[in-house]
Amino acid sequence: MLTTPTPPDREVPLLVDTFMYNGEPIMHYRIHYLYPYVDQFVITESIEAHSGLNKGKYYIDEQMEALSKYQDKIKIVKIPSLSQIISDTPHYSKDGNKNWEREGLQREYALNQIIMINQNRRFILSVCDVDEIPRRELLTDREQLYLLADNPLYLEMTFFYYNFKHTRSALWYHAFLKNDKQIEKTSITHVRQHNQNGRVMKNAGWHMSYFNTIEEIARKIEQFAHGEFNQDEFKRASHIRNAIREGRDIYSRNYEQLIPYKNFSSLPEGWEHLQTWLEYNQMHFNAGSQK
Repeated sequence: MLTTPTPPDREVPLLVDTFMYNGEPIMHYRIHYLYPYVDQFVITESIEAHSGLNKGKYYIDEQMEALSKYQDKIKIVKIPSLSQIISDTPHYSKDGNKNWEREGLQREYALNQIIMINQNRRFILSVCDVDEIPRRELLTDREQLYLLADNPLYLEMTFFYYNFKHTRSALWYHAFLKNDKQIEKTSITHVRQHNQNGRVMKNAGWHMSYFNTIEEIARKIEQFAHGEFNQDEFKRASHIRNAIREGRDIYSRNYEQLIPYKNFSSLPEGWEHLQTWLEYNQMHFNAGSQK
């Protein structure tokens, strides 16, 4: 495949991967899979969950030893109280949905630091949630990506649920790439939620939703922005395990039908090990922690 040459007087654009972390184990797979292709991983975590719950600790602190072999490319951005920042910032609506404002703030928080760190370099920003994994082979031609990402370049992703056995019928289009031009004027959250004249890169990755243990899925339900789902019936271990085993929506929504997935040749390198880990931990490990 032909690549776009870099002008002789310019350096190749950097690739900066930024994502929020809230204890998801899929982070380790993400960093391992993308490490050879990414120049900087910028990870944001707040002591406060999107639901407003005080977590009492930064989960990332417990992962630093496991991440040590990747530390040359990792920058951690810790955020204290999201709610306090929101209350001190005039442009936030006093009547807004605080859960979604907290999520949006965490997603946006590191942008100024990324711009400052790379102020003398061209760069491409990969804006994904931790479980939205870009197909790494598409990230090799930096010059072409830089040109394509003048406007947001959305990544079309297969939408998996729980593990690689089931998908949702709809594809996922929220993760995107954007180059550094006018990035300081960009609302990451707005671009993510509203397709702003961006192009779409087809077959560009995998959304690995709820690729967690039973315990971590219950914790996610308590802590994420969808407060309407924070109900005891959805957090019960037996309910979560049965939904995974039977391939049905965890929130019992009839319009969310999951489809068995068989096209394993299209999955990313290392998926078999991840699938084995998920199946063991979702069906066996800590199975009696909740009833």
